[in-house]
Amino acid sequence: MKMTLSKLKQLDHPVDKLMLVSLCSMSYQLYAEDNGERFAVYNNDGDKIISHSLEQGKSLIHKINCKSAVLYQQLPYDEACATIEGEMSPVMEIPISTH
Repeated sequence: MKMTLSKLKQLDHPVDKLMLVSLCSMSYQLYAEDNGERFAVYNNDGDKIISHSLEQGKSLIHKINCKSAVLYQQLPYDEACATIEGEMSPVMEIPISTH
């Protein structure tokens, strides 16, 4: 599934989980999980939503209705090895506040 940030904000129900996935030391890509499906979130131009600080990422998801929000830190093994598209290990999920 592919969803834009504006459509995510317009959902009539809280999304199950928002994830700021650490790409490197100061870049975070926004993912969401809803009804058992995990997907990247895009802007209206079709580009993946990437923030360059944790605070910027938190401000992006500030007004999105969600059940939980987490910072997702991939393990070094996951970053070094090729993984299947969309596959992530939940080992390092740290709850973050969106309000």
